[in-house]
Amino acid sequence: MQVSVDETSELGRKIKVQVPEDEIQSKIAKRLQSLSQSARIDGFRPGKVPSSIIRKRYGEPVRKEVVGELIQSSLNDALQERELRPVGVPTIDKTSAESGQGLEFEATIEIYPNIELAPAAELEVVRPVCEINDVDIDARIVKLRGQRANWEEVERESDTGDRLTISFSGTVDNEDFTNGTVDDFQTEIGGGQMIEGFEDQLIGLKAGEDKAFDVTFPEGYRNEKLSGKSAEFNISVKKIEQPIIPEVDEEFVKNFGIETGDLDDFRRAVRANLEKERDRAIGGKTKIAVMAAMLENNPINLPRALIDQEVEQIKKQQASSAADTRQEPSEEQLDYFETEARRRVALGLLLIEIVDKNNVKVDGVRVRSAIEEMSQSYESPDSVVDWYYSNPKELEKIENMVLEEQVVDLIMEDAKVTDQPIDFSELVPSH
Repeated sequence: MQVSVDETSELGRKIKVQVPEDEIQSKIAKRLQSLSQSARIDGFRPGKVPSSIIRKRYGEPVRKEVVGELIQSSLNDALQERELRPVGVPTIDKTSAESGQGLEFEATIEIYPNIELAPAAELEVVRPVCEINDVDIDARIVKLRGQRANWEEVERESDTGDRLTISFSGTVDNEDFTNGTVDDFQTEIGGGQMIEGFEDQLIGLKAGEDKAFDVTFPEGYRNEKLSGKSAEFNISVKKIEQPIIPEVDEEFVKNFGIETGDLDDFRRAVRANLEKERDRAIGGKTKIAVMAAMLENNPINLPRALIDQEVEQIKKQQASSAADTRQEPSEEQLDYFETEARRRVALGLLLIEIVDKNNVKVDGVRVRSAIEEMSQSYESPDSVVDWYYSNPKELEKIENMVLEEQVVDLIMEDAKVTDQPIDFSELVPSH
């Protein structure tokens, strides 16, 4: 077998393979010999058919079969011989396999890039640091009191903090839109549930009143058809309720599992929860910072095939969450898909390289801990843990997440890290 490789681009290769006729004939002869033992031809007993008749009847289809197998096997041998790692399935071109002339074919491939990782010591990472204080604890208790509030119907004009039951219908350019008409909908003024400006229009109304107003959907709204568009809404107020906020007393504290009912014990528990949230947020932001530093310090020429695969995956994810799955992506969305696909592919290649070069193995203890932590939000945590360990694909997702965290920890050991103080309210805005 003769092999030659031409470089068509930085990652593109054209492989030319030649397989001599005698190798083809050798495989054909073995195949025909095997067929002669089982072939059934009138006038001959099984295993006694002359080879000339076997070759005449089966020679052409057997040659095609052998040539097809040789293309695959010789291409694999050529890739191994030249130490080429193809991305995706090679494209076979210009196949010639005339009888007596041997086999010649060309294959076009894209290869994975060679990655020379920048030293971790060259990466600059800003890590947020945050101390939980009494202001944070007080703010969380206020939120918890609001969540435990009872609602009392009132006969007055609505104000911020009230909960309204309304019916509404909306149009854009005089046309209805998906989820634009809803009856008996509850929303809290100031709760941020609706698009910006909608809840402000609900202030100063009484039960039984109607109102029409215009608000604008934000740019980048999840429904592309509504993004940046002005909408006209007609609403009817059915009911207005005000919250009755509970006092922080022994009964309130016990509702959160603090058996002593002691306020100091309650505050310590709140602090512990805030510290967990802080640690998760810091871990997430640090991971983002490390990944960004990796991309900045390790530019890679990316295989087009991998980018295209990732773009298709993003399209599917977007389509599954879109209100109208028939809607074609806009040019702006396609640009985003391309940019995001490039980022994901580059990070994936870098992570694989770091894992391989540092022989990083997924930490089973951390995987178990991550699953157990997630399971705590369910009624039956043990069942959730068992479910993950009985579903290999779901378990693999957690393992990949943990492996990424291990890579981040590895890089942080040598990176240039700058700690940046930040308030909890800024670190975790939703608190």
